[in-house]
Amino acid sequence: MRYDGNMKVFDGHNDTILEIFSPDPGHERSFFQKNTIGQLDLPRVRLGGFGGGLFSLYIPAPIGSPERNPHYGLTITEDGYRMPLPSALNQTYAENFINSELEFLKRLEQEARGKVKLVTNFQELDSCWKNEILSMVLHFEGAEAIRADISNLEHFYEQGLRSLGIVWSRPNVFGNGVPFMYPHSPDTGEGLTQIGKKLVCN
Repeated sequence: MRYDGNMKVFDGHNDTILEIFSPDPGHERSFFQKNTIGQLDLPRVRLGGFGGGLFSLYIPAPIGSPERNPHYGLTITEDGYRMPLPSALNQTYAENFINSELEFLKRLEQEARGKVKLVTNFQELDSCWKNEILSMVLHFEGAEAIRADISNLEHFYEQGLRSLGIVWSRPNVFGNGVPFMYPHSPDTGEGLTQIGKKLVCN
């Protein structure tokens, strides 16, 4: 189905940046060429009427960790499945990885030559929407890169961060993770830590 120009899509979450920045072997691709793999690329964005969305920066487990395998620890049960809670990441590793992803995202924006923009406020978003420019709202999927004293939060804000999911599945200093289990309630664990509550209030 081809986009007819009557409606645009704003996506609540996608993993495109990580897919291109750190692809699985055999899945290397360009954001500027039409692909048959991956969630998004610029040609398919145009065809689908995709106006923008929350582009997530996510930190995988370090290379060599068994948790790099997305099925690590998976157990199939009679009525579903369960996986152990992933291990917390080293904060320095997480911060370095996110900074590298940010540099990659900024290069991608420059290479797009005005067709893509990392937006930081409503006015920029509205302008992109009206001028057929793909708008990227920066989201962190997990707060592992943020220091416990929140001293680098302002840095990430200046880099464009406007949306933050405090935990993914793994725990961090700000909150408890949610294990992959089905059937299972997501209402589990201790929730936010005291410094997690401070992060929210900031």
